Amino acid sequence: MAVAYLRAEESANKYAERQGLFVIRATRDNANIINKKDFKPKTFP
Repeated sequence: MAVAYLRAEESANKYAERQGLFVIRATRDNANIINKKDFKPKTFP
């Protein structure tokens, strides 16, 4: 699972990452996953 955004509060990014979600920042024609290098995604059944 992931959360994507165009503009968000920094705390929202941190919260989503703590919940095990990929954080995707959309900019014009691109989208980038911005999680920390040591990020481990949550597995969902």
